[in-house]
Amino acid sequence: MTAEVAITQPVKTAEVAAGEIRAIMGRFKIKQSDLGDALGLTRTQAGRKLNMVTPFTLDELDVLAEWFSTTPQVLMGFATEPKPVRPQGLEPWTHGLKVHCSTN
Repeated sequence: MTAEVAITQPVKTAEVAAGEIRAIMGRFKIKQSDLGDALGLTRTQAGRKLNMVTPFTLDELDVLAEWFSTTPQVLMGFATEPKPVRPQGLEPWTHGLKVHCSTN
């Protein structure tokens, strides 16, 4: 009987950062266009960053860390605190929600 050994490739910091940013965006319902606005990029350019076609730069991670009230170390997976929070002034996504008003 032989034992199988799984060989894994090391995870790149840029991949961890993109994944962490995608997770934060999902948690707070942040759109790609909002991320682009925060970085001064188009929605398409922001999407390329999120999909690792073009990696985030350290300057961009600094901007996003400040935007999420956390640190670049958290975004890169080197720390877990402080927990990211929803950016100030960014309204929650409400497209598709039905609002019922009643008058008495």
